Amino acid sequence: MARRPFISRVAISAAIPLLATFFSALSLSCLGDDTTAAPGQSMAGSGASGSTASSTGAGGAPSGTGGEAGSTVGDGGSAPEDAGMTVDGAGGTGGEPNFDAGPIANPGLWDLVGIARIRAQASQGALKPAYDSVIAEANKSLDVGPFSVMNKTKTPPSGDKHDYMSLARYWWPDPNNPTGPYIQKDGQSNPEIDSSNYDYRSMANMNDAVKALGLAYYLSRDEMYARKAHTLLVTWFLDPATRMNPNFNYAQSVPGVADGRSEGVIDGLQFAKMLDVVELLRGSTAFNAADFMGLATWFSSMRQWLATNMLALKEQSALNNHGSWYDVQAMRYDVFLGRADAVAQTANAAKQKRIATQIGPDGKQPEELRRTNAFFYSWYNLSALFDIATLGSRVGVDLFNYQTADGRSIRKALDFIVSYTPFNATQWAMTGYQQIGPPDITMQPGVLRRAGLLYNQPSYEQKFVTAFASSQAADIIQLVYPK
Repeated sequence: MARRPFISRVAISAAIPLLATFFSALSLSCLGDDTTAAPGQSMAGSGASGSTASSTGAGGAPSGTGGEAGSTVGDGGSAPEDAGMTVDGAGGTGGEPNFDAGPIANPGLWDLVGIARIRAQASQGALKPAYDSVIAEANKSLDVGPFSVMNKTKTPPSGDKHDYMSLARYWWPDPNNPTGPYIQKDGQSNPEIDSSNYDYRSMANMNDAVKALGLAYYLSRDEMYARKAHTLLVTWFLDPATRMNPNFNYAQSVPGVADGRSEGVIDGLQFAKMLDVVELLRGSTAFNAADFMGLATWFSSMRQWLATNMLALKEQSALNNHGSWYDVQAMRYDVFLGRADAVAQTANAAKQKRIATQIGPDGKQPEELRRTNAFFYSWYNLSALFDIATLGSRVGVDLFNYQTADGRSIRKALDFIVSYTPFNATQWAMTGYQQIGPPDITMQPGVLRRAGLLYNQPSYEQKFVTAFASSQAADIIQLVYPK
């Protein structure tokens, strides 16, 4: 029996604009393996773009993310589950995807045009170690899942297990009042976040697997990987019996304190990074136009939630990495949906809201440096700023070279933290800032590779090569930010 795609009823409302995009796409020529950056294309489209994950296993929020120290607890409120914006892009397949065409060229955090360029030679020569690493990760992913929000043991306050639910990372039971409200311990991750009580680990595992499978499919052309990715995506986003409702109303909850918090919006950055492989899967026979229509409808509803929900709007106004990662999500969803004007608007706003506000003239990031894991958080927010700038470059907004009148810039922030990289506890202690545990360094290779290409500065690439000498050859960045 032929496979029947899962489509929610809300997909019907998006059908007309999506099908228009689909039939338009059929007339486009497909560049396939020979895709190259167009003359005059923005610098991030010429091999310098990408996401911040530096291994196929890095699937979303690094281990240091979570509720901010001293943050106030947000309250609820939500948009209707299926309230979607107009969907302008993200139509169906039309043969091999052409990443130079469409509403937004090179539409990813990864350098999709660059990946297409190296596709034919990825399994040989200098790229082979990274290729083998991706294939090995994808082979392991063939046996995982499927994952669903319905599998958690706790039920959200809504009574609907379709609602995502997670625990705030830095909140713990009070040893002096074990049955009372949780208390905050900044920088100390509560392992309960990864338990089956909540959805966080399932979502992270789903995202990791889809990213590995999608990239392995695109590079190897083996539909086995795409079929598994299809199963995971349909289960999480599209099947009415197992799908997640498009909201984070109960993300990073705190028992006895809050059902959901604005800081929980950051959990969704995993989806933003996953969408790059959804683009790579457009040429697979495992997917059809209805599948992509359903995903576009889901992300349109999530984008609407980000734009209207009180928790989301509070996160948007955050002055630290939380505000930055909000922008990454909003921009990546808008790129996926073909909304170039919205992407440009957020990118231009970031000049004041993120760069001028978050970075000092000396390159320090004060809001991140006040944390107990200040070295990690400086890198973490810098990674988000790189992603914002990458997505801005897709629509002609150059944030990589933007500088305020008093010298605040992304590059200044980069140079400050790079001067203390690789991390040395003794050296860092001399700054007067804290780092109470070993820092998560998974985002560093992607930033350093992009920086070397963007600023034509070999010292950034050399920093990556020397700091990650034992792993750099097999790092995924060799494939997703190719030279």
